[in-house]
Amino acid sequence: MLSYKTVLLALLLSSPSLALPIRREVPQEHSHQQFLTSVQTSLIKNNPDGIVDSVFGLLGNAAAAAGLGKITDATCLQQATADQAFTNAKAAGDVQGQVDALVYRALERNSGTVGGVTAPCTSIKATNPEIAAIQQHQDPASTGAAATNKAITLELAKQIASVGGDPLDALKAGTFAPGQVTDTTGKGNTCDVATDATGCIFTQNLLVEDATSAEISAAVAGVATPAGAATTIAAATPAASSSAPAAVSTGVAVSTGSASSIGNFGALSRVTLYFSNRCRLPRNLHGPSDRVRHWLRQPQGDELPARGPDLFQPRFGPSYLDHHPGSYIRTSLLAWRLPFTLY
Repeated sequence: MLSYKTVLLALLLSSPSLALPIRREVPQEHSHQQFLTSVQTSLIKNNPDGIVDSVFGLLGNAAAAAGLGKITDATCLQQATADQAFTNAKAAGDVQGQVDALVYRALERNSGTVGGVTAPCTSIKATNPEIAAIQQHQDPASTGAAATNKAITLELAKQIASVGGDPLDALKAGTFAPGQVTDTTGKGNTCDVATDATGCIFTQNLLVEDATSAEISAAVAGVATPAGAATTIAAATPAASSSAPAAVSTGVAVSTGSASSIGNFGALSRVTLYFSNRCRLPRNLHGPSDRVRHWLRQPQGDELPARGPDLFQPRFGPSYLDHHPGSYIRTSLLAWRLPFTLY
């Protein structure tokens, strides 16, 4: 007859939340944290399958089982998570959210060993063809990984371009330098810092890009992009600012005489503005540049959604930018999504 200690131990080990750690390559699921955060934000808007969290899709199958929700195949959890997040972002007109879901789908999953390969999803078909076209990166120490991961990155760039995003974002899905397959610790060259909002692979300069920008450009040549997709416009900052020239990326035509009239962004050397055609500004504003300046400089009833790899969550109001920029801006790249049309 089993003793109560034996029964208790069996119960503890069978519980997903209390079980001993599953052996796998040293954790790296938080290495690209910015994309997990963005995907989770999109996912929770409509999560019919009850997927627990975006992080589970990047774990090995045994560990991922605790986050499946209604998904029946752990091998497909990453794809299912990306697919639902992409669907939600698309419904909201959120281009960057779609891009982030695509990048998330291409991230390497944890494998059992250095050089291990994770299986493709075959039991579930993605509802979005953009997601279906992408596979996850493989451990860089696995056989043929360089060619495999490069092909994944180039395909990812095409899909990003097809939704109106920046195809160079595909390079952010890259993984680490290859480790030694004889390394029994499974450490490799990974990192895993859940508190790093950007992702330790970026902040610790561990990312190995799979392709060059020229190869990305060649890959996306001829890819049809949505009307009004983002284009980059060179813009000089106001004379009062000591910052470098700004690059303003817009999704609509801006009929201003000078892009520099948008405003003084202080120490920011580059600002990216995304414009949506779904909303309008208050009626008392006049002129495109005045609208932008007013929205960025004055308190509003609605908070300005802060997005981008160098911002922390949650949202921040636009008036906060003038007084406390150092509290959440980590580098000179700031991406704002402004919910109005310039006209």
